[in-house]
Amino acid sequence: MQSDKTKWERKRLPISQLRPHPAQTELYEGTTSSVEDETFARKLRDQGQRDEVHVMPRKNKAGLPPGTVLDGWRRTQAAKSNGETQIDCYIRNDLADATATEIATEFAGFNFDRRQLSPLARARCAKFLLTAQAGSSGRLGTIGIEKLKKQVADLLCVEIRTVNRYLAILRGPLAVQQAFDRGEVSQVDAAKIGTLCEPSFGKLTKQQQEDLANRIAGGESAQAVVREYITACQDPNITACRAERKQAMAEDDLIRLAHVIRDLEKNASAIEPDMVLCRLSTLRKGKQVIDRLLAQV
Repeated sequence: MQSDKTKWERKRLPISQLRPHPAQTELYEGTTSSVEDETFARKLRDQGQRDEVHVMPRKNKAGLPPGTVLDGWRRTQAAKSNGETQIDCYIRNDLADATATEIATEFAGFNFDRRQLSPLARARCAKFLLTAQAGSSGRLGTIGIEKLKKQVADLLCVEIRTVNRYLAILRGPLAVQQAFDRGEVSQVDAAKIGTLCEPSFGKLTKQQQEDLANRIAGGESAQAVVREYITACQDPNITACRAERKQAMAEDDLIRLAHVIRDLEKNASAIEPDMVLCRLSTLRKGKQVIDRLLAQV
């Protein structure tokens, strides 16, 4: 729905009167670490509040409690941890007559294009919005569902196949979802595991899913473990072949290398020349490996 900013009421509200949207935990729990939350709170304290918190009006047809936050709950909690008791808000009077589906779209839409939104949170947003829209449309056939997926894809600025992968990922073990969120498992492989876990597909039993999750939690390479199970399901007569395991481990190494390079870019100016000299042989070997990889492209 089109926002009518002329009806937005800017007001400083007591933090104690604000409450999270009912889907806040469902969408965002576990998508930020305590360290990230502390850093965010410190940044808010040092730089001040730049964006107002969006709050539902007291009376609304969607039936949400007064003070329900549509955007800025994390900001609100950070301000509270900094000792603040009030925060600048926009009371969204333009949403007083909005339907539950329109409110859900507004709530999820705030976060779709944000850089800090993790891959897992984006997947949860896609599922939440699809469920909300499907519920308001009554009984839907295949064509109706695909149309809704297209709407969600447009909001996310992605293709429908990405929405399908997001939905599949959320059907897989939480350990795989979290590994995907950390960048340790590709979107495609995480979606394959989710598909294999579907009851209608029946390729991975509950016990196998638990074993997979336990191995990742035990410190094994998430990418290697995931590839092993995918391979085993593709050919039930074999377990993971050594070549497939080796390839998965190598690709996992490449992912970790990307993280190392990113960190080096951030901190290169702080590295002393003596340290560079000390690690010269390692740097040369790294260059040789990267050159060989580039030669294959």
